[in-house]
Amino acid sequence: MISLLVGILPAMAEPESTSLSQLKLPQLEQRLVEIDAELSRLAKTSLRSGVGSIGYRSATHPTGNHTEWVEIELEKEVPIDEITLVPTLWRDSKKGFQADGFPLSFRIIAKTESNPQGHLIAEVDSSSGYLPRIAPLVIPVYGVPASRIRIEASRLSMRAFDQRYALQLSEVLIFSGNKNIALRRPVRSSSSDLPKRRSPPWRRKFLVDGHTPYLMDAAIGEKVLLISTQ
Repeated sequence: MISLLVGILPAMAEPESTSLSQLKLPQLEQRLVEIDAELSRLAKTSLRSGVGSIGYRSATHPTGNHTEWVEIELEKEVPIDEITLVPTLWRDSKKGFQADGFPLSFRIIAKTESNPQGHLIAEVDSSSGYLPRIAPLVIPVYGVPASRIRIEASRLSMRAFDQRYALQLSEVLIFSGNKNIALRRPVRSSSSDLPKRRSPPWRRKFLVDGHTPYLMDAAIGEKVLLISTQ
């Protein structure tokens, strides 16, 4: 389950009067036309490829019962409205893209200078059914003040290529209003797994570098070609 300790996500259900089972064929056809029109205006998504940064990876373990954490230091104390965790992805030959190393159970803690121990704002466990996934996990926070945000995983998941357990995230976005205030901020962590390479794709700073596994092209206008220089 996902426990949001600072508010309740409002229900998004349509009124009963608009239930599809109550619509006649011409109304259903009109609804289909409206849906198709909306879909045509959405951005087109694809997955980023090539070399460069991937994100953050903790030290690895033989089992998932280990605690790993990351903590992002914000520029100042501000109200937090939303936190988004972006998974790292791998391609399964049968199931397609899957999250790799995304935590099975974790909690999010908001810290301030006056409360360095922090305030628990969300707790997520494996019963919520959010895995498997490729989409970011969006957690509303409802204006809780924070100068640091800690994400603390208490149950790790297995990464694909060697069946060891780790905390892996491609990106963490922290929104105050419509601004991502985590972008390029300092990151601390309980551990890190840095390959012995000149330019490893896993670093703490890559957790907040603004790069995600996804590319999005606008539905209209010219498409942009992104070329990595890393």
